[in-house]
Amino acid sequence: MVNRIDFDRSDSMFQPAGLLGWERAMIDAAIPSPELDHAPIWTESSPPDHVRNGPNYVNLASGLVIGLAVGCGGGVASMLGVAFGGFVILGSVLFVCVVAAAAAFREQRRRVESTAWSAAQHAKFVQRQTEWRRRVHLHELLETQRVSNSPMWYPIAPHRGFEGLDIFGGGIDGWRCILATVGTSLLRAEVAITVLDFTERELADGLATFVSRLGCPVMRVELPHQCSPLDLFGPLAVNDLAEVVAESIASTRRTHPDAAVLRRRDVGLVKSVAEQLNPSLPVTFARLAAGLRILRRIAHEDSRLTRDEVGRLSGLIDIVGTGDRVREEMEYLSSLFDLLADGTPDSPPSPPPCPSTGLLILSTGSAIDERKTTTDHLVFHRVLHSLRRNAEISSGHVLIFALPDRFDEVGVMAMIRHANRNNIRTIMMAPHLRDGMRNLLGSSGNPTVLMKLNNADGARTAGEFVGHGYKFVRSQQSWQGGSTFTHGWGQSLSTSNGATETLGTSTGREDSTSISTSGSPTTLANSRGRSRGSNESTSWSRNYSFTDSVNDSIAESINTSDTDARVYEYTVEPTTVQSLEPTEFILVDTGRSRRVVLGDCNPQYAFMKRVSRQPRSHS
Repeated sequence: MVNRIDFDRSDSMFQPAGLLGWERAMIDAAIPSPELDHAPIWTESSPPDHVRNGPNYVNLASGLVIGLAVGCGGGVASMLGVAFGGFVILGSVLFVCVVAAAAAFREQRRRVESTAWSAAQHAKFVQRQTEWRRRVHLHELLETQRVSNSPMWYPIAPHRGFEGLDIFGGGIDGWRCILATVGTSLLRAEVAITVLDFTERELADGLATFVSRLGCPVMRVELPHQCSPLDLFGPLAVNDLAEVVAESIASTRRTHPDAAVLRRRDVGLVKSVAEQLNPSLPVTFARLAAGLRILRRIAHEDSRLTRDEVGRLSGLIDIVGTGDRVREEMEYLSSLFDLLADGTPDSPPSPPPCPSTGLLILSTGSAIDERKTTTDHLVFHRVLHSLRRNAEISSGHVLIFALPDRFDEVGVMAMIRHANRNNIRTIMMAPHLRDGMRNLLGSSGNPTVLMKLNNADGARTAGEFVGHGYKFVRSQQSWQGGSTFTHGWGQSLSTSNGATETLGTSTGREDSTSISTSGSPTTLANSRGRSRGSNESTSWSRNYSFTDSVNDSIAESINTSDTDARVYEYTVEPTTVQSLEPTEFILVDTGRSRRVVLGDCNPQYAFMKRVSRQPRSHS
């Protein structure tokens, strides 16, 4: 992951301090220009009157008529022999020519002016259309630039500044990314960081690479191989040593019914042995185990103890080593210290000082589970002791501790409480939300980061912590359909008969008389005629009609109904928590107002383009 990142990019950014990751923003699509549907339209307009109107043909016609009348008068006069008539004819012809020429000139000028006016109107339209296209293109260009240059990712940081952080869930990759992101942003603000890595997975390697590229000092200490947990940050006084050892052992057996009694017994035993050791020599687990052997009467001398130390311890045998339970506890402590001594160097180097700047990584590891568990608790309670005494770790420091599965909530809450009292900010990383760890959810008052939780109970607890909200969901959906088919058939036959008979009689008479006077004598002629007739007709008719009909009808009906109900459900479903990507997280920030944000802690976003430098404002 780190090798693919270009640290030399000038636009790389890990800010503000306490940066957790980045959230993706939805960019509004390009908005069309409001003038897009209002393009200029060419419309033919009427030209002005002096351009639209041509020559006055009425006046022209009147002049021509007058000229022709005068010419005709002159012609008549010339026929009658009057000399003046010739001049009249010549004047009439000239008058008609002048009138016609004037009309032609005015028509030509009108056409030129009309053409020029139309060209000017079209030029204005082209100019308006060009201006419209320019405005639309400019709007589209600005929208395209807005969409292409708008930030896609905004940094996520607590509203009230970084005062601490509680991280629950997530895998190794997610923890590495969020450590690299948060840690780099804090170190850029010149804050010293101490990491307690109990996972044996080198969680802070990515952060160390980032920090070294930034030019900050990095120190790594592997416990207990490079340093004894008891010597962390410097040697302890006898009373403090006994308390740290007893509390570390007690935290591994809190479910024991006599846990409190055993703790006080361990304090007494460790203190009794440590007080008899030479203060000029370091107190190691090997020397403590040797001292317990002396008290148990198993050995009368040991190469790891001086003669004076053996003598002083021998004087406590009858005082300390009485009682079966005491002897059982001494046996347990002796074997435990021997186990711890096997992983500790015989001559450990000088303990690492708590840095005032840069990064200090304290990691634990062992092939034996019991030694690893006890070492984790010893380192944890050694740091807790420094916080209680307000020693070694300076104010303004940032303490990060990645917990394994075996830690309970009592020690973790004590660590956070004492760190806050000393103005030391903490980042607690818990792998699950089982058992007592769920009691830590929201207890510190710090912003909470929820990463992927595969366990169903843990995901449900995370969903409950995020909260519930009202929303409308589809509660009922119904569908009802039906169809109807109707078939009909019918036949009909009709017959009609008819008969018609017609009888008729006609009678006629004609009389005529004629008189002839031509010639002589006059003749008179009469004629008369009569006619009579009759007719008879009969007709028959018969009609048949046959009808055959078939009727089919189909009817279909479909009814659907949806019902939405207002419900009070998870704001973030547990399945969403289970399906998060390794670097995704849900931030629950209780700053000025409670907000829930989905983000990604992959540090590569800091080196990408279109990443904002300022957090996104949430209304």
